Amino acid sequence: MEPEWNEETRTYQYFSFDDCMWVDVPEEDMKTYNLEVDRLVRHIRDLAGLDGEPRGLRGNLLWNLGTFWLGKRKATLFLARRLDRIECFDEVFDTLKRLGNKTPGVVLAWGLPQGRHVELPLGYRMVNLRDALIVEGDSCRLDQEMVKGVLTGAGQPVDDLSPLWSSPDYSAVRVNGREFVFTGLKQKQVIGFLIEAWKRGDARCRTQVVLEEVESSADALGQLFRGRPDWRDLIGQGDGFCWIKV
Repeated sequence: MEPEWNEETRTYQYFSFDDCMWVDVPEEDMKTYNLEVDRLVRHIRDLAGLDGEPRGLRGNLLWNLGTFWLGKRKATLFLARRLDRIECFDEVFDTLKRLGNKTPGVVLAWGLPQGRHVELPLGYRMVNLRDALIVEGDSCRLDQEMVKGVLTGAGQPVDDLSPLWSSPDYSAVRVNGREFVFTGLKQKQVIGFLIEAWKRGDARCRTQVVLEEVESSADALGQLFRGRPDWRDLIGQGDGFCWIKV
């Protein structure tokens, strides 16, 4: 398992499925360990409340976890690893393209691709696995409403000529092909404020004004988006201003 760098805490972290929390990795423990991938995949399937055995589609990179009902139709849930490596992303991309899209599909991404010009084929949607997990005490579960919401948003008209798309409540945002999903109310309000400003042609907004407009008690965006290191890939800031990175 490759730990992720947390810009806020300035430490490497990994998600412990036993303790259902992110754990800091001391520098002296940064070594290579063997991961029981099959066990992890089955555990995520259980968190999603799905039955049946996960089906490997591409080595240790992509699995079909099963199907679930989305209204009156079925949708498929996938798990993908190492999408932050371009050669792995390409393999997953090609596999999904060959698979087709007989049913809508969501890919839980364990390791997000870098950059903003990234999109899966045939309308498959991508969600950060970290964002899709809800921690409840000493256990955790998959946020099924978030997963379904991403697919529901996929059914809405999208302007292919626009580099920016968002769901009506700003919980899902796509910039140049990369999908971001947020659940925090204040986070969505900030994103909505910046998106509407961008649409008006006022891309740069004073950060303090934005925080006051959404009535946030946070003193900075980093505090409001704590625990979401990828927010910096969506929002730029500098000299007291912030903006959507389009």
